[in-house]
Amino acid sequence: EQGQRPELVGGGLRRSRTLQPDPSDVQDYDDRVLGSGDFVTELRNQGVLDPEAVPQINLTELQTAITNQFKIPEISLQHRGREGQTSQARALFCYCAARKFNHSGTAIGQFLRMGSSSVSRAAQRGERLVRADGEISRWLERLLKQ
Repeated sequence: EQGQRPELVGGGLRRSRTLQPDPSDVQDYDDRVLGSGDFVTELRNQGVLDPEAVPQINLTELQTAITNQFKIPEISLQHRGREGQTSQARALFCYCAARKFNHSGTAIGQFLRMGSSSVSRAAQRGERLVRADGEISRWLERLLKQ
């Protein structure tokens, strides 16, 4: 109904502040975060925005790690399907890539040949898989420490 709102697109608080600048209203910002200066400060204090806090792994390396864990061919992640090992591996891939390694849904979707909304749904399934399966949870902890 409201159409595209420029204050909610591309760059969080700093960009939205430039739409209505007020020099007396200086707040902490980060282009990756849409939220108040207090929220950005809280994220900084928790170490969430620290680039060193995010393990660096590219999508190809993640693909290898996951397919080795599931003992399936790497190419199988490119195939659709809702059953079995491949579906779980794709869900785990989406979860890890998006939520643990901060890759964009678009990049993940291009890599797996799926839409970004499908990536989001798969990431949710992957998160449930990690919570429910102790072996996968321990595997992910080891991967994050590398």
